[in-house]
Amino acid sequence: NAYCRMCPLDALTLPRGTMSWETFQAVADKVVAFGQTELFSFSGIGEPTLNPLLARFIAYVSPYAQTNLSTNGSLLSEAAIQALLEAGLHTLILSFNGADATTYEPIMVNLHFDEVQKAMQRLVSMADGRINRLANVTVSNLTKSQLPAIKSRLNDWGIEQIMYSPCHNRGGNFRDGTICATPPSPATTRCDLFAST
Repeated sequence: NAYCRMCPLDALTLPRGTMSWETFQAVADKVVAFGQTELFSFSGIGEPTLNPLLARFIAYVSPYAQTNLSTNGSLLSEAAIQALLEAGLHTLILSFNGADATTYEPIMVNLHFDEVQKAMQRLVSMADGRINRLANVTVSNLTKSQLPAIKSRLNDWGIEQIMYSPCHNRGGNFRDGTICATPPSPATTRCDLFAST
């Protein structure tokens, strides 16, 4: 639902799709059977809230470990938040990259700052004290001068814990130096996210 400018999605050649219940259950059962799982993290390449089974996935594993969800926040309707609460979501991490529409929307293409702001206000009013809230801010050429304003905005929304991630040329796919000025290493053509898996 978004084209986040620092995401390597377009550089990956792995098959894409929406995870089925059967695939999730098979993987989750193996992870739980291992017996040492402390956290299930619903995040990665793509927006997890696009999967209509997300709350069911979380409910299935939350008795065994903490659950985290990383999201751009754009799809957090009342119904979605209620489903996450009922599923037992422990922590929501908002990927947030701008203090206002001027910086946010060029990085989070196809998303609207005002809609995400409303979603966060909804989340705080419905889930305060029931879901931990964090934010992950990508420090880019567009955001680095706005970090105090971004922090203030997030604090106003009830998000106190903020992680700052340096922008980098993930996947060798991010070529816009006006946003992120870190080129890929000369030794490689791209960052292989799955090299160690």
